[in-house]
Amino acid sequence: MLLKDKVIVITGVGPGMGSKLATIAAAEGAKVAISARSEAFLKEVADEITSHGGKVISVPTDVGDLAQCERLVQQTVKAFGRIDGLVNSAYRVGAFKTFEDASIEEWQSNMDITCFGALRMSNAVLPERPLRQVGAVVVRRLAFAGSGRRETGGGLHSRTPTQTYGMNTYCTVAIMVGTAQTMDE
Repeated sequence: MLLKDKVIVITGVGPGMGSKLATIAAAEGAKVAISARSEAFLKEVADEITSHGGKVISVPTDVGDLAQCERLVQQTVKAFGRIDGLVNSAYRVGAFKTFEDASIEEWQSNMDITCFGALRMSNAVLPERPLRQVGAVVVRRLAFAGSGRRETGGGLHSRTPTQTYGMNTYCTVAIMVGTAQTMDE
């Protein structure tokens, strides 16, 4: 089992990738702390994990609120004693619009959960899991980092009608790169 006895926190455990990541991590032996805004859906995922012998706690959490992120971390440590990894899977589906068609408020709303939510969770976990220790901070959106982009002289430029989505992808890539650079110092 790849994750035997590791403690993994997973945000954004909704009906998509987050729930799959949680069930796979548990099947690989991890103790998982799952979070999302929907308490009812969290219960379904937790029931599925425990029915297969997995260990799980579910903590309703809005990653838009640092206090709720800190509560998730505290409850995870209380239940399992530590945190070995964090999977930032929470996101807000924003307007699928180009830059000129989307309002600043639409961009801000989307980025508050997708980008700043990942930062809030990383900030909440780090006191419990110092960067220099073996562990991981995973930003889920990296799976989509290659879609809809092209190189433009040293930077990336979204060429899709979903620029808010693309911008969030690049933002979360920057979070992971910055975290990795900090770990190397």
